[in-house]
Amino acid sequence: MTYKGMEEDRKYLTRSIEELAQYLSSDVLLWRMTGIQNALCPGNVLLALHRLSIERTNDIFVSTSSIKGLIEKRQSAWDKKVKRELPMRVNQWHELVEDFFRNKLIDGSYSYNIRSRVILNLLMRESRFLDQELQSKIEHSDEILIKLARPGDFVWDRELLTVFPQAEYPYLYYEQAERL
Repeated sequence: MTYKGMEEDRKYLTRSIEELAQYLSSDVLLWRMTGIQNALCPGNVLLALHRLSIERTNDIFVSTSSIKGLIEKRQSAWDKKVKRELPMRVNQWHELVEDFFRNKLIDGSYSYNIRSRVILNLLMRESRFLDQELQSKIEHSDEILIKLARPGDFVWDRELLTVFPQAEYPYLYYEQAERL
């Protein structure tokens, strides 16, 4: 069995391969691709690669190798994009958690919107340096989330459990706590 978003991730990577070189040469951070919902940016690429790592098919291997090869060839441009995306994702995560806190609950959008925190995790791994202010903002947002949540079941498709272990991605294993 495969996770629900697999075909979207496949299409995303295929289109990314076609446009990544041009994207890395541009000043644009969020590059729109025709027929693809998510913009081309390091975080979305890393998320698709990570989710597709559960698949051991030849086409996934070829796509993954192509993307990683392009990134390696243009490492400094990639690193600049990662550095630009990090503060955007930190702010996105912070605002999401603040909304949950204002409403005193984690709403039904959590299982989709938590992708911003997962992307943050992936970008931080990719980054050579994380500004202390950004790190503090992430930690603060995570602390707020913990007040609203309690441990629960994995919020994404169970097939992705192996690539998103609880120790590294605890926020993927949260559910609504009692109302504050």
